[in-house]
Amino acid sequence: MPARRGTAQDRLPADGITADLHPDGRFRGGSAEVFRILGLAQESDVVRVPGSSRTAWGAVAGSGAQYRLRPHPDRPGWEITLFPAPAREGHRATLRRLQIDNLASVAQSKDLSTVVHNLTIDFFQASELVGPMIVLVDPSGSPTFAGSHEMGHDELAAMERCRRNGAPMLTLQAFEEDRVIVDPAWYDRVRVDDRFAPIRAFVGLTSGFSYLSIPLRTSSGPFGVVAGSWPAERPITPGRVRLWCDVADRLALALQYSELMRRARVQGADIERQRINDDLHATLAQDLFVLALHLAKLEAGDLENEHRATVLEVRRLTEQLVVDVRMFIGERRHVMEGVGMAEYVDDLAKDLGGRTGIAVDVRHAGDVDAFSSDFNEDVARIVQEAFRNVDKHALASRVSVHTRLDPESKMFVLEISDDGRTGKAGAAVSTGAGLSIVSEIAARRGGDVTIRQSGGTTVIVRIVPEYESEWAVAQRSLEPWTG
Repeated sequence: MPARRGTAQDRLPADGITADLHPDGRFRGGSAEVFRILGLAQESDVVRVPGSSRTAWGAVAGSGAQYRLRPHPDRPGWEITLFPAPAREGHRATLRRLQIDNLASVAQSKDLSTVVHNLTIDFFQASELVGPMIVLVDPSGSPTFAGSHEMGHDELAAMERCRRNGAPMLTLQAFEEDRVIVDPAWYDRVRVDDRFAPIRAFVGLTSGFSYLSIPLRTSSGPFGVVAGSWPAERPITPGRVRLWCDVADRLALALQYSELMRRARVQGADIERQRINDDLHATLAQDLFVLALHLAKLEAGDLENEHRATVLEVRRLTEQLVVDVRMFIGERRHVMEGVGMAEYVDDLAKDLGGRTGIAVDVRHAGDVDAFSSDFNEDVARIVQEAFRNVDKHALASRVSVHTRLDPESKMFVLEISDDGRTGKAGAAVSTGAGLSIVSEIAARRGGDVTIRQSGGTTVIVRIVPEYESEWAVAQRSLEPWTG
């Protein structure tokens, strides 16, 4: 029967106690106290040894003790050492300062890339790790985001090529094993293992540093890692590992807080939009409807010709304004959570076709669902304004919408064409307000708008794309390597 875990924690010496393991993790010899604290049966249980012959640090479940697993220095197999829980008093001030810095970074940053940029700077200052990088990983083990205060898209793409080459990626190992992984020979591995060739130009092949990766955890398990380098001449102690883990825990909380703030902003925006819609429906829409009724009565009465024309025009404009207000109230004003650009534009096209009978053809060239939510919001606004302009002014029977990425300029291109005839009798006169909004968005996004009128109207918007994460850009640069 295994001993209760943690019963001998207080008896551990400061320099720890050590036992030896076979290459498969079975007990070979040394202190039996190690296995009593771990709660293992020496005859049958094995210790999960780290992959790729690397060193692993972790905490003993149910105990404040820490363990270190590393390749045995003299023979095949492993050496496991248990250390007593290190005191945290020495770094409480560091953690408090980091927590304040993290909250400031999150509160002042809107997008994930900026949050990560700021948090890695805070992490570097608190942990002293060189070149820290955050990698978020999905439950299947695939990286979904990577960023730091200095790394760019090319480096991230090189990392992914290494992974696809089958290189033993330390960052993913820390995520999969849920413990701190240290590799003193990582830079040497990169130098001699061709699976790491894509990243050699970026790491500089610097000797004298250990590379390590620390899990970022929630209560349900790890969701990513933070990685960095440590000078080989500086020892890695239990207290140092405890500090890194505490700092990583603060980092994980800050990232979760950032996501909660983003969701709160989205929810708050939705509530405010609904309030505005309700107010418009309760006041302006109803008042305009009453005004239209009064104008209809005037039109039915005995009016002189000069006044009748004016009343007819005012009534027509009022009815159009009623349509505009109801259209505004009924529109989906926000790209919903989890909905990509293609799906949202398709929904807008269906709304226009269902409301007006106009045939709408939508085509998307390439992957247009990797953009940021703010970018999708702006594209949706452009499409809404263009559709409203078609509905009000063009008297069109067909509309086409094409989205694509220009392979040369890397610009996002949105082209909306119709076969209408602006200015036909009975059509409302365009004030140009809608196109003014489109031009404003394009200018803010570093682009431009081109309008062509020949057998209809074509609006071409070219803007700089903004991706949801730097990882999405890195994936795009991998295309030439994946066939």
